[in-house]
Amino acid sequence: MQATATFPRIVYVLFRHKRAMLYMFVAVMGMAVAYCVLATSYYESESDLYVTFGHDTSAPLNTSSGVGTAQEALDQQNILNSLIQMLTSGSLVDEVITEIGLEKLYPKIAASHPWFGTPLGAAERRMSKHDLTVQVAKNANIIQVIYDHPDPELAARTANLLVSKFTARELAALRDPQSSFLEGQLAQYKTKLDQSEAALDAFRNQTGISSLDEERTLLLKQRSDIESSIATNQAQVTEIQNSKQVLQSELSKLPLNVAFADEDDASQSQLVQLRVQRQALLNNYRTDSQTVQDLEKQIQTLTDLEAGGQTRVSKEMPSVSHQDIEVDLNRDEAQLHGTREAQLTLQQERAEIVHRIAALDEQNTKLQDLERQYQIADLNYRTYYQYFEQARIDEDLNKHKITTISIVDQATPADRSTYPKDYLILPIAGGLAVILAFLFAFFLEGLDERLNLPVQVEDALKLPVLTSLPALKEAGAD
Repeated sequence: MQATATFPRIVYVLFRHKRAMLYMFVAVMGMAVAYCVLATSYYESESDLYVTFGHDTSAPLNTSSGVGTAQEALDQQNILNSLIQMLTSGSLVDEVITEIGLEKLYPKIAASHPWFGTPLGAAERRMSKHDLTVQVAKNANIIQVIYDHPDPELAARTANLLVSKFTARELAALRDPQSSFLEGQLAQYKTKLDQSEAALDAFRNQTGISSLDEERTLLLKQRSDIESSIATNQAQVTEIQNSKQVLQSELSKLPLNVAFADEDDASQSQLVQLRVQRQALLNNYRTDSQTVQDLEKQIQTLTDLEAGGQTRVSKEMPSVSHQDIEVDLNRDEAQLHGTREAQLTLQQERAEIVHRIAALDEQNTKLQDLERQYQIADLNYRTYYQYFEQARIDEDLNKHKITTISIVDQATPADRSTYPKDYLILPIAGGLAVILAFLFAFFLEGLDERLNLPVQVEDALKLPVLTSLPALKEAGAD
């Protein structure tokens, strides 16, 4: 029967099935203890290797182009990974197993033939994938070589032998000097470098260019100044042409000569003489004399002619305004001619500068090609020079058996096993046993269909329980 879960009911259920819970707890803990006791104990031996970076074979070459810190770190990590691959290589593991003995390291594999392959291959796979751990220590250039084996003495011996063979192989693999080959390559690149440098110097001497950038900047400034002058002259030409058109328009409206009327000098002189004669006659004659009257008639006649304009004479003279405008036109024409000549000169200078800039750009392209060839040749020479110097260093290191890998900590026999991990297995097994015991108690309660609690009776019969009596023992025969 099922009932609503309350704390008293839960305590009741746990109390009723306490014995089953105890059995479950003891069973789980018993299995855990049995596993820890019966499982094969493995002892861990660790040997630490320190990898030196710098001007050695394993370090990346520092070229003139420079290597960033991040790139150097990446290269060093790649080198460490390569060394780890060498440490876990099958051939190196085979040498260690063969030297120590397959029967000593893996007697079970030696006693029973594997399903596929050879016993040595099976032992190699077991050692590489399960028993041997090679890793890089965090934030350090240290490679940790860890080997697990049931025999602590054999575990330490195997780890030390693996490290010893690895250092010997690293000395042979990474320090294989080829100084003679590198010396020949170095000589070739030195010749190419000298040829590139000579070609670059010859081009500079031929063109007479010390600094293309400075000369090009100067030419661009000159071209800008000339274009500004051309624009100014063009504005002056336009202004002079407009002024010339205005003057020509005004000149076409003015006559070349100016006509005017003037009194006749002869008639004026005759009139004066007649008046003088009349005055002289009046001194000797009377006004009514015939001579004086005739003279009066002549004077009257000339006076009438003068009053009628018959004695005026028409004359012409050059126009002063016309002459002034012609002077201005001639001055503008001369100024226009001079400005156009200057404009033509400026345009020629601009064309020459543009041509020089184009030629300079072409020379600059060729100069850049020569400089690039020189830089490549210099970089190749420097690189091979470093390789050559490193090869010479490697020869000296090989002679003295010096390697960039140092053993900072040799493997020693462990005084306690690392597997099975009792300190982890037993607490985990204890917690699991408690959980299973609780679940087992509720499982048994779920299987029990009897009415054990008053609440269960009320739920089943839908009637209240008035009282309950404890269980009575059966009466005896007496």
